[in-house]
Amino acid sequence: MMIQMEDVKVRLKMLGCKAENADNLAFSFCIDKVANQIKNNCNVSEIPEGLRELAVDRVCGEFLLAKKSAQSIGELIDNAEQMVKSIQDGDTTVVFSESESLEAVFSRLVAFLLHENDYKGELARYRSISW
Repeated sequence: MMIQMEDVKVRLKMLGCKAENADNLAFSFCIDKVANQIKNNCNVSEIPEGLRELAVDRVCGEFLLAKKSAQSIGELIDNAEQMVKSIQDGDTTVVFSESESLEAVFSRLVAFLLHENDYKGELARYRSISW
């Protein structure tokens, strides 16, 4: 399975973030980076289908981190006030406090997309042994 740029753009749009054609080079870099991380960690030549959503989320997280370093957060988000207040993924729910700054909410969103707490655990099922 290959990570599709269109899937990444749709996911970012779902989260209220801008995805423009001018960012295609950055998307390609982030897609390659995440794909290589997953393939190297699992010791496989292609990303398993069961990791599609994890891969797309990680690409979004990597993209947002890269963009954040180049510009202000407000420019990344279509409408900061309407930014997602909570995200539910399976049995995991992340709720963002209304009293948190935009920076704090953005950082928590990126951490959620990067699956920082359970990334390696999700990959473990797809690991293959190399001889």
